[in-house]
Amino acid sequence: MSKVATLKLRSRVRLERSADCRGGLLIDIPSAALCQCNGSAWELLGALKSGASVEQLIGLLTTGYAVPDATARHDVSTFIRQLRSIGVLNGAA
Repeated sequence: MSKVATLKLRSRVRLERSADCRGGLLIDIPSAALCQCNGSAWELLGALKSGASVEQLIGLLTTGYAVPDATARHDVSTFIRQLRSIGVLNGAA
């Protein structure tokens, strides 16, 4: 039985919800980098704050936003690549 990889935001990352509650900001404290996030990205980040698998992230998009599985897989893959490129994600997937 294989172990499911868990991805998690690094502890140095803060999430600040926007005033309209439709998204928020990802703040990388050491670099002072800010990333504005829409509602779906915000949900994915919330899951990654406590730790989530790729399949769990895909499930958030397919159930919460009625996104087809193939689209959700592509979007999650792209999202993970973007988070890795700015160095705010732990874990392997």
